[in-house]
Amino acid sequence: MVLGISFLFAWMRLKSGSVWTGMFLHASHNLFVQAFFDAQTRRTRVTGLWTTEFGAGLAVAALVVAIIFYAKRGELPTQRESARE
Repeated sequence: MVLGISFLFAWMRLKSGSVWTGMFLHASHNLFVQAFFDAQTRRTRVTGLWTTEFGAGLAVAALVVAIIFYAKRGELPTQRESARE
């Protein structure tokens, strides 16, 4: 999950030029996954395998996010453009 979501973190950092986007993303991830979605999930023997912060569902979702933001890498400023600003 961490590897997959890192594409989004990096894309947001490079696109915005600020580390605050990553901070807000990380904080919202912790809030929604741990405090909201975990509380809304019925506990059974298999839900822990698919849900929660360590479940396969979040890893699959992060993989999809990685593919999307890898494809959008052309929208990022080049190093030369960043150096001029």
